Amino acid sequence: MKTQWDRVGYRFGDKCVVLRGYIVGSARDAVYWKKTLFGRWLLMSSHHMTEETLPAYISEIRRFKPRFIQSYPSTAALLARYMTEHGIDPFPTVRAVLCGSENLYPWQRSLLEEAFGCRVFSWYGNSEQTVLAGECEESTHYHIFPEYGIVELIGRDGRPVANPGELGEVVATNLTNYVCPLIRYRTMDLATAAQGPCTCGRHYPLLERVEGRIQDFIVTGKGELLSGITMNIDTDAFDNVKQFQFYQEKVGEVVLNVVRKPAFGDSDAEYLYREVSRSCGDDVTVTIRYVDNIPLTTRGKYRYFVQNLPVHFGEREMAKIEHGSSDIPA
Repeated sequence: MKTQWDRVGYRFGDKCVVLRGYIVGSARDAVYWKKTLFGRWLLMSSHHMTEETLPAYISEIRRFKPRFIQSYPSTAALLARYMTEHGIDPFPTVRAVLCGSENLYPWQRSLLEEAFGCRVFSWYGNSEQTVLAGECEESTHYHIFPEYGIVELIGRDGRPVANPGELGEVVATNLTNYVCPLIRYRTMDLATAAQGPCTCGRHYPLLERVEGRIQDFIVTGKGELLSGITMNIDTDAFDNVKQFQFYQEKVGEVVLNVVRKPAFGDSDAEYLYREVSRSCGDDVTVTIRYVDNIPLTTRGKYRYFVQNLPVHFGEREMAKIEHGSSDIPA
């Protein structure tokens, strides 16, 4: 991770704001952050970020004068959307935003770069520490650290992915765990291979993009997997939507949970339905459901896709889903 951060100019003494699921402070004292690492890092609570408290967050970040923001993409997007909607200028000292631990969707990258006025970098890894990859100065492709783990992409046919742009499951063997090494560990993450080498000069294996967890995909009526990366949800149809989340428990059907802004009206509902239905395609039936709020996960993450089908990537498992079988392991 130090090597990854070095690429973007981070140095050990730099000030950094961290928005990664921490619970800091309480509503009682109205202080939702604390300093750590001898005052160099400002940990800010993602669980207390609301329309009422975000002005205080923004003021504190300006006062802290960080060079970097390290964040979950969804948490940074919450801050960025508030700033763009209220015409708030970027933080002048911030050089880059470092995103990880969640999918970084194209619409999030555009939003963050507009609001913060700087490059957004994304890195990819897992808690089992079998794979680590990140973007470089010249590309948004993920550079796999070969000294950290051996990474394979396995297609739905069970064979290694051979062509750039082809989707496969990340299967990894870690090289740093000497107590209980994981060998050819199925991560249940999907990614697409990239053509190399990168112009940065590093001869690392490359991923074009990380599509996310298998459980972050929508299963269409034909049993195909629809990625949130490819869906067009960067549209003005969401302008009067405060929060949203796709939820699926039946093949070919998806519910869009929506938290409305006060200005949301019937025309917004019709427009939103048309845009989301077009993005999902003819094989997915969309139902909009209005809710009061969409809670964070226990780790402070905001999930845009909740999949309750037992989805697996192999052809055998997908066939079982299509035919309604229930003997697929969770």
